Amino acid sequence: MIENLFCDLKKLYVELGEKIANYTKTKVSPLVPHWGNLFPRESNTGILFVGRATNGSSTEGNYMDQLEKAFEPKRYHDIEWVESKKMYKKSAFWRVIRGVASKLYPEKWFDHIAWSDIYKIAPSKNGNPDNELKKLQKSKCLEILKAEIDVLSPECVILFVGGWKEDFLYELNHKKETKSIKSIVWGYGKRNNKKYCAKVYQIDNRKYILTEHPQCKNEEAHIKCLLELLKQ
Repeated sequence: MIENLFCDLKKLYVELGEKIANYTKTKVSPLVPHWGNLFPRESNTGILFVGRATNGSSTEGNYMDQLEKAFEPKRYHDIEWVESKKMYKKSAFWRVIRGVASKLYPEKWFDHIAWSDIYKIAPSKNGNPDNELKKLQKSKCLEILKAEIDVLSPECVILFVGGWKEDFLYELNHKKETKSIKSIVWGYGKRNNKKYCAKVYQIDNRKYILTEHPQCKNEEAHIKCLLELLKQ
């Protein structure tokens, strides 16, 4: 059962807190995975969208206090707020997810998907984790991501991480190099003409789509590309 995920994850998050205990540059907050009420319970079904890290996720209290609140079912079992609070209007990340998910699930798209980040701890007010905070939490975050994927058991994991992928795919593939089985170029950078490409990998009978973070990029082309890869 998906709900059982949190029995094991909470212990990992406590251990994660110990990893970053000496980080004092700024107050930080944890993110736990979220999934909708209709996210499929069957193995290898559904889509897990994965970002880089929350850009500010402020909650009251110290790390353990925040962790207790984060693990309340009403918090992790809900993505509806993205729609009700119109979060997609100020977030390219959520606009692209909404654009993809609403095509696949026209009725209450947010109830059918799951969401997480590769880095679970970020500054509470705003900004992404700096290199020090990333380094402190990386190994435990990978352990947590593996646990999420094992229990949520999505058919496809879409990673909006771009250059932040580091060696996450390598670790997910049991410390073996993996080559993409398909790729689609969906855009180019305006300043440096960098090629934006979505690549598909297959690991343990599961598809992983590695793509850029949507911020400041062609969202319509990005959505179209991801839908094409999902249909295939």
